[in-house]
Amino acid sequence: TPTATRFPTPTSTVAAVSQERVVYTRAGLTGAIDVYAASPDGSSEEQWTDTPDAGEHPNGAGERSPRWFRDRPGLMYVTYNAAGDEVRLWWKSGMSTERRLLFTAGLLEYPAAARDGSIAVGGTLRGDGRGDLDLMVISGFTESHPGALIARSGTIDRDEGMPDWSPDGRRIVYSTRRRLEGGLGRWSLETINSAMEPHSRTIVDVPESGSDCFPRWSPNGKHIAFVRVSGSGALVCLVPGT
Repeated sequence: TPTATRFPTPTSTVAAVSQERVVYTRAGLTGAIDVYAASPDGSSEEQWTDTPDAGEHPNGAGERSPRWFRDRPGLMYVTYNAAGDEVRLWWKSGMSTERRLLFTAGLLEYPAAARDGSIAVGGTLRGDGRGDLDLMVISGFTESHPGALIARSGTIDRDEGMPDWSPDGRRIVYSTRRRLEGGLGRWSLETINSAMEPHSRTIVDVPESGSDCFPRWSPNGKHIAFVRVSGSGALVCLVPGT
């Protein structure tokens, strides 16, 4: 039975930054992981979520991948349940506010929002029997109803995730790796249009050396920054946007 492989975990916490607050996750003494917010200088820390004991869940129950929405209040994050069979995507606007369910799946990590509120995320759907990680776009959520899956890459020979939207919302940059007979290939970068049309897939031309993860488009769309991980460590790199 194929099983999904999680995306690489950063060696240090990757925080999402707004002009006023930084959001990040931290594990408590029980192993449960929660979302925190603080001022850019580290002061005025607030705990935004309160996860029960992690129990026996191998990935650790709790919250992951917090990131601010663009041009609208609130942040999104994913929650692993203690049984390890369900991941939920949530919206929350503050420490004391109620969270709102956006989507439920078998695996979700590193969501990113476009300016219109659509969310790109890597993961798997529940019960689809597939082990590869797809790139998905979710939209249409309201205050009372979760969103719906409106586009999915649908590839069967590769993992895809860690997305980011171009400033105009037309394209998504993401990390991908081939599933080979002898194991898994290196993570590399590609872009695709928001409808996930295969003909629109473009390889980001960078030398093959290590794995390229966590791409981010510059605010003007002219460059893509990413983390290159190799045996000698990690580097932040910059290439022209495509």
